[in-house]
Amino acid sequence: MAVSTALGVSPQPRAWTYFGLLAITVAFGFETLRAMLSLLVYVLRDGYGWDAIQVGILALIIFSTAFQADPLTRAFGVRTTLAIAAGGVGLTRLLAQMWFIDPVVDLGLTVAGTFFFILFFSVAIEHARGKDGPGTATCGLAVLLGIALDTFIAGAFDTWGPFWRSGVGPTWTVSFMFMTQFTCIISVLVLGRLFGSDRVQDAGLETGQQGIGSSVPWLALGPVIFLQLQVFQNLASFAAATGWTLPVAFLWLVVSNLVGLLVAAIVASRPSTAGAWGPALLFGIFLTASLVFQDLKGSQAAAALMVGQASISALLIVIFHAFDEGRETRGNDRDQEPGSRPGSAFYGVGMLLLMALLFGYYASLELEMPFSRDMLLPAAGAIVALAAIRASVARPASVLPAVGAWKPASFAALFAIAPVIMLVTWQAPQQEAGNGYPVRVMTYNLHNGFNTDGQLDLEELADVIEDEDADIIALQEVSRGWVINGSADMLLWLSNRLDMPYVYGPSMGHSWGNAILSRFPVTEWGKMDLPPRDLPLLRQFTWADFDVGENQELRVIATHFHHPEDGGAERLLQAEEVLSFWNAHPQTIVLADLNAEPDWPEMLGFWRAGFSDALENVESRATFPSYEPVERIDYVLASSGLTLSDPSIPRSTASDHLPVVATVDLRQ
Repeated sequence: MAVSTALGVSPQPRAWTYFGLLAITVAFGFETLRAMLSLLVYVLRDGYGWDAIQVGILALIIFSTAFQADPLTRAFGVRTTLAIAAGGVGLTRLLAQMWFIDPVVDLGLTVAGTFFFILFFSVAIEHARGKDGPGTATCGLAVLLGIALDTFIAGAFDTWGPFWRSGVGPTWTVSFMFMTQFTCIISVLVLGRLFGSDRVQDAGLETGQQGIGSSVPWLALGPVIFLQLQVFQNLASFAAATGWTLPVAFLWLVVSNLVGLLVAAIVASRPSTAGAWGPALLFGIFLTASLVFQDLKGSQAAAALMVGQASISALLIVIFHAFDEGRETRGNDRDQEPGSRPGSAFYGVGMLLLMALLFGYYASLELEMPFSRDMLLPAAGAIVALAAIRASVARPASVLPAVGAWKPASFAALFAIAPVIMLVTWQAPQQEAGNGYPVRVMTYNLHNGFNTDGQLDLEELADVIEDEDADIIALQEVSRGWVINGSADMLLWLSNRLDMPYVYGPSMGHSWGNAILSRFPVTEWGKMDLPPRDLPLLRQFTWADFDVGENQELRVIATHFHHPEDGGAERLLQAEEVLSFWNAHPQTIVLADLNAEPDWPEMLGFWRAGFSDALENVESRATFPSYEPVERIDYVLASSGLTLSDPSIPRSTASDHLPVVATVDLRQ
């Protein structure tokens, strides 16, 4: 069947079912992968005491299943394997949505879903490069559409994705997507028999003399997924970097994906010449440059994201073009043993690269690594660029008819409707004038949004905070886009849910740190880094001066000290830095997770400076762990000009810490 027919140019309009099948499966796969990474951390590490090395070994086993793609395809046939892989991704995703009882079961479902997703990527490419297939450039465009769909869903659910939510909206969304995916599977792979025989040797998979060199582009698939997860589709991290409201950040990502699809369509529909590696080099430079400067903010961060997404989209199509090499030939590959194709082995290595990049990026927060975490993003970009340059040296790729190449972009343009509606209806939290002292304050370590069962439940946290009716809330472990924390923007979500403006002080990059919520007007604020600066997980404190009304002011210092039990020397340095900044400023409170008991040396400086402790006379003062508290490490402290009364430690397992609440008043 001609490529144009597969793309829907013929009277048989099957293009949308093909794009729908791949796009929905990719969107499901991305969400499943993010959920699995989070559950590995919060179920196995926190719930069962696994360390980073043990979690890494399990992840290595999971991603090593990529090497089984070729044997399974040979055993069951391309069309059947694709149906199994796509259906497996969708079914496990649907079951996970329906299951809210045991997170261990959710972990098992996401592990299975990740296996099917890894299998799907490989077999979808093999399916597309079959002799009667649509061509791998079409497959690449469908993958980009699926990535854009994943971001659309994340934005529509305010970055707290449907995987972690119950209720009609999330369940209906996932169910509708699954039924659509299932319909596409039946239409494309069962009834239509669109792409030839179910037999591997009859599907045009044999690639003649495809050698190791032409298989190198397969390596890039893992780094591409890593960069999309960590940077280009990370709505929460982008909102934190730019400081934009959620609708504006959401709209920019949707437009960036649309630009990427348009650039990819141009690359897919224009003829290329063997050895013409110049465009790939240029896009590779743009991609790598957009990743080198990771601390860009505001409009600069926005420009870097759009340039990077356009570049990686173009490079992805160049790479997918290379997968088409030899699709019209039939050699003796049918007689090879399973797994003997170089492309299959390189694909497996590419998925291990994905695991290594994710593990290296986040394990470096706990472990000493022989490399800087900041180098991983440009390194991944360089791998993609080099793979695309190698792909450009291959034989000229087939050209897609323009009418087919532009289809995904035309559909992705519809995704802009949601952020535009959100932008029009958006109401940001507003400051309110206070009535002076007394003021109710609260400190709460949010455990990156995960409760003690290992579920990302922001609503549960909001309920705990709301029940205390505090005027000022200091938050620690605020995650704004870390992939291992579900890629949610906890701060924007909680700020909007509680209708309270925020002050944010990032500690690591712009995606993790401390925050202060309050409706009181902020007259001045800032953040300062804490020593030492060679820790795997850096620390800082955020401060703000609040006008509490009646011409009265309150200074709040929110911080989170170094956490290891043997880290007393580091905490002592951090306490000294906070006290040095305080410098006897009147009407000051410290709201913090100090990771120290009241009688430890690092706390003595606060007592000598005259700070009072809200829980000093409370009989049961332990705040950690929340399900059976035995450690006292969370504090509400007040300088000598203030008094603390009505202390409370609300009981909840919404986090692994308990909050501390107290009323602050002027000393008479």
